[in-house]
Amino acid sequence: PAIPGGAVSISPHQNAAAVVRRHPGGTTFVFEPGVHRGVSISPRRGDSYLGRPGAILSGAHELEGFTARDGYWAVGGQSSELFGSGGCEFLPDGTRYRACTHPEQLFVDGQTWRQVSSIDELADGRWFFDYARNRVYVGADPAGHTIELSTVPHAFVGSAPNVRIAGLVIERYANRAQTGAIEAPGSSGWVVETNELRLNHGFGLRIGHGMQVLDNYVHHNGQIGVGGIGNNVVVTGNEIAYNHTAGFLEEWEAGGTKIVFTKNLVFRWNWVHHNSGRGVWTDIDNVDSLIANNLVEWNTRGGIVHEISYDAVIRDNVARNNGLG
Repeated sequence: PAIPGGAVSISPHQNAAAVVRRHPGGTTFVFEPGVHRGVSISPRRGDSYLGRPGAILSGAHELEGFTARDGYWAVGGQSSELFGSGGCEFLPDGTRYRACTHPEQLFVDGQTWRQVSSIDELADGRWFFDYARNRVYVGADPAGHTIELSTVPHAFVGSAPNVRIAGLVIERYANRAQTGAIEAPGSSGWVVETNELRLNHGFGLRIGHGMQVLDNYVHHNGQIGVGGIGNNVVVTGNEIAYNHTAGFLEEWEAGGTKIVFTKNLVFRWNWVHHNSGRGVWTDIDNVDSLIANNLVEWNTRGGIVHEISYDAVIRDNVARNNGLG
């Protein structure tokens, strides 16, 4: 995005929330290139948060100091006060996966490892959080690898009106199911545009009233790409892909989108593809929706699902190769 004169610069080594607090509402902030760790901001009325190319907001911190322990590797001092929710998938043996309810995620060289519920389930590609002992275990030797643990629940959260978020990579936030790395319930007039929202646990983005969701790339989030509640919402020009990576039950809520309790939703010109679950899902009291001109393909369940809602216009979409999962 174009950076206006007078914008307040935030560098990766600064405490972003503290910088914001030193300035009045309605200020434009610009994140400089680099990884900004632990950023969690409650925007004020009229604030803008812009990113220069290469600006990344991360909800994860690096883990170091692993020691070999009973055939596994562990590091202490990793307390978390987060709580989780959600319905998890069934495993091939018919038992229920449990760890999707925990919002923390572990990344090894950028790849998401699968959390398990007990130390006995550890293996290469799996990790276990012993919450009682504040200890993280991994199932393969971490030497020579970058290990990151997400523990920050949201990058932006609040209900102040008329906020703009643009040009940022927002990744690896430990947001629980049915909440977003950008979490805007009860807000009005937000503009979220040209961002990349990836590798967050719950939703990449949770909408609010009057939000414009424009030209974002929303991918590889744990539960859903875009979801939430809000009237007069416009979602257009986005790529929503490869979402649902955290083992939620698809029939409960997982996939590309799930939007509920809206009036006058416009969902148009989006490319919704390769999500595990439904592609475009409007469920429960969506009234006067327009779903048009979208390309919806290669989602494992229904491509476009309009459920328990009414007065929709669904036209001029291409829906192909969905439901093959």
